[in-house]
Amino acid sequence: MGKTRLSETHDAQRQMLIGMIHGIYCDPNTSEPARLNALDICDALKGGFTSALRADLINKHSEYAAKGDEPRHTASLQFFEKLGLLGLLNESEQHAVFYRAIDRLWGVHNGMNNFYNELPFAERLLELSRQGAVPETVQEHFVQVVVCCNVGNGYGVSWSAAPSYEQIIRAFSPREIATMIRLAVTKDSTLGRRVSSFPSCRERFTVKETGEWARQGLTPEWPL
Repeated sequence: MGKTRLSETHDAQRQMLIGMIHGIYCDPNTSEPARLNALDICDALKGGFTSALRADLINKHSEYAAKGDEPRHTASLQFFEKLGLLGLLNESEQHAVFYRAIDRLWGVHNGMNNFYNELPFAERLLELSRQGAVPETVQEHFVQVVVCCNVGNGYGVSWSAAPSYEQIIRAFSPREIATMIRLAVTKDSTLGRRVSSFPSCRERFTVKETGEWARQGLTPEWPL
């Protein structure tokens, strides 16, 4: 059934069909082209998702978790993420999605050829951050990793990923900016060590990050 025909169905029919599409997406035996097609259909219709339809998707997602069906539960998490619907999930699941994305970026940043490999991980974290507030439980880790990646290390910066980092930082909340300042002036934090040890990191932090808190009217003491 095409997107146009789906949009013409009544709410109960659409709820049943979207539920079927979600099930197809989460089936481990579904091919990648079929998954992409399922996402394409749902993305075109998500603006009209009713409360009942959203509740039905959350219930199906919760059933996978309750049954310990890890492949389907993982695919369902990806389904919500790809549609920009992470905000419908509970805080612990949002935490898990953000934490994995942050940790993967940090792992790549500290790995071999990091300057060539960071871009897709930075872009994914940017997409996640646009879906809503970062869970408080992972906020400090999020700020530290993004800002550390943005200022780089003693060898340089991943310039291809830099625009993603800068977009994330521009959208920092006042609390996240305060966390960034605190970490930068704390000598035993990773960010603090980089800013205090490497002139290039300190210069990039001063030029890029201080502009963000100034934009929000914050004027901290700068003890570096």
